[in-house]
Amino acid sequence: IIKLLEKIQRGFLWSGRAEAHGGNCHVNWRRVCRPTRLGGLGIHYLE
Repeated sequence: IIKLLEKIQRGFLWSGRAEAHGGNCHVNWRRVCRPTRLGGLGIHYLE
C-alpha cells in the first residue's frame, strides 16, 4: 500500500497524473522529501 501511495504522489508531483515515467521526473525523490529549509518540499516518507 505504501509503495502504491508513493507512486501516486510521485506521479502527481512530476506530471500531474496518477503515474509518472522516467522522462517526467526532474528531481529525485530523496530531494523532494527533504525539509523545506534544506531545499526540499517537506514531503514525508510514508514508511
